[in-house]
Amino acid sequence: MMEKNSVKAVILGGGTAGWLTALFVKHYWPSIDISVVEDPKKPPIIAGESGGFALSKMYDTVGIPFNEWASAVGATPKLGGKFVGWNGKDSVFWHSLITPHYYKKWSERFTSIEERYYFLRMLIGMNIDISDVVPTGELLKNDKVPFDNYGAIVDKIFPMWHFDSRANAAYLKERGLERGIKLVEGTYISSTKDNLGQLKSIHLENDVTLPATWFFDCSGFARLLLEKEMNANTIDQSAYFPACAVLPWWDKPNYSTATLATTMDAGWTWQIGLRERTGQGYLYDPNHLTKDQALDEIRNKFGKHIEPVASLQFAPGIMEQSQIKNVIGIGLSTGFMEPLEANGTGIIVDQLLTLLETWVPTMYNQTNENQFNSSVLTQYLGIRDFLSLHYRGAGNESAFWKEQSNPNNIPDTLQERLSEFERFFATGKMDFAKYQNGFSLESWLTVIQGMGLCNSKTISIGDKHQLIDNYYKETVEPFDHIYRRCIKIEKWIEKTSNIK
Repeated sequence: MMEKNSVKAVILGGGTAGWLTALFVKHYWPSIDISVVEDPKKPPIIAGESGGFALSKMYDTVGIPFNEWASAVGATPKLGGKFVGWNGKDSVFWHSLITPHYYKKWSERFTSIEERYYFLRMLIGMNIDISDVVPTGELLKNDKVPFDNYGAIVDKIFPMWHFDSRANAAYLKERGLERGIKLVEGTYISSTKDNLGQLKSIHLENDVTLPATWFFDCSGFARLLLEKEMNANTIDQSAYFPACAVLPWWDKPNYSTATLATTMDAGWTWQIGLRERTGQGYLYDPNHLTKDQALDEIRNKFGKHIEPVASLQFAPGIMEQSQIKNVIGIGLSTGFMEPLEANGTGIIVDQLLTLLETWVPTMYNQTNENQFNSSVLTQYLGIRDFLSLHYRGAGNESAFWKEQSNPNNIPDTLQERLSEFERFFATGKMDFAKYQNGFSLESWLTVIQGMGLCNSKTISIGDKHQLIDNYYKETVEPFDHIYRRCIKIEKWIEKTSNIK
């Protein structure tokens, strides 16, 4: 066992993953000597401009002030997603996210978790959109935000955010340097291991060597340590997620509390409204479209000339091990399937919280490593199944979407979940413990309803209308008072545009 004050951590890679990891480790283990290695030749990728309430809560935990951060990174509030065309032409459904404060209020309205989920089941049976009932739904659909006229958070709601990913990384870097985290600039070359196979040091260009006790791989898709040095195994996910090429572009600001996801011939586009611009992109299947064909489709769809700000292609996959010995991966270095539902920032937060439960910096323990790997892999498989769920609707008539409807293109674990949901709709019985982590059962049922994956006629309602009535009296009606205090997103941006 080493002395507490001798622990050193080197984080290879900056970006949101690298600097948030550094801030997190500094917050919980302040005595650790932390260095972040950034390659000035490789800035963070232009992606991940959306984060759920888990990210907001993490920022609150590590002492990131909301108003200052929002102004610095051009952030705007987010309350969910709007999905256009996912269940056939002109179809629309909303995925309204429930913020932590209201999730507590929401859950307290029911005598048990079973009653809560049975209530959701009844909403589907009565053809009532879940997004019309959960507390943030009305705000989402009317582009209102959970702030009052002075920019203060209403009733302690934790908001979600749209933000500029590079500005976010720069802001976290600034906070990290203020808190004593060291920055080392240089290009990674190689590493040295000891006789037990643990990393002793990494080597950068210009003969720079950085020894450490622990190494965090935040090098993104390059996976410089976890895959290339420690030989972590990749579980290929391209059969389920063939759309793996991205063309992002920018447009003038178009504010919305929803991330807009619209189906295209060979994938889908996103639209995220920031203060200074709108971030947009086309995620498409390169087996169906060339880059030029994808660009032509974008220009025809939006009716104007568009110039991409980047072009990239990735291999959808999950790392079987997110930790090997004293190397721990965080973020893209441990896997990525596609950007739907802001899962890239979500997995960073989940991994850091798992780290808090399993990591003992003063010693290496194989049991802790196994626990970390098992937990992170479970998180990834849950994300995989939830993302794949979105492709189970009608889509459109293109070859890409017809291939997505092929039953062979669905993970076995998702098929098992869907069979379980069929039993739930028929009987009201289910293993609810599966949905206490990751995407909530509310989110699963919202997408299942939006994709038309259940027949409401098969759900027996019985005499449970009273539960619906009681819920409205106790939760929806009181929320109307809060709703009236909230303001349109444009007004909030106007009110807070000069915050420094």
